[in-house]
Amino acid sequence: MHHEVTTFTRPAAWTRRFWAKVRVANGCWLWLGATNRKNGYGQLTIDGKRHLAHRLSWFLACGILPSKRHVCHDCDTPSCVNPLHLFLGSAGDNVRDSVRKGRNKRWKLNEEMVREIRRRYASGLTLKQVGAQFGIDHTMAGRIVRLESWAHV
Repeated sequence: MHHEVTTFTRPAAWTRRFWAKVRVANGCWLWLGATNRKNGYGQLTIDGKRHLAHRLSWFLACGILPSKRHVCHDCDTPSCVNPLHLFLGSAGDNVRDSVRKGRNKRWKLNEEMVREIRRRYASGLTLKQVGAQFGIDHTMAGRIVRLESWAHV
């Protein structure tokens, strides 16, 4: 399987900048530099492009950064850059991890609910009716029924 990977110019210069912004301790290694206001992830600008600090940490530890994969946190600490607390996953892996750990409050559904949405639609309810019963709009209900969303269930 081939994945496009991120490459950097002048790695020694940005690597020094990176480590100057990390407090290494037992457990989480906390990013002390700039963070994304929306979610608290550390960030560092390299070659004019902003990069997430935990992705840079993965790159430094593993020497590769597949562009089509997420670098996910086991520890659920957005500012953590300890490579032992990070793992590669798909977007779906990241969402399932957040739902399993109860930290994704926007995600209203679980696998049992998705199965029930499909059952109710198959029994003759409209997408609008099913969506209303589960607190989602008819567009999302349709994506679930057509396996465009929650396809793994």
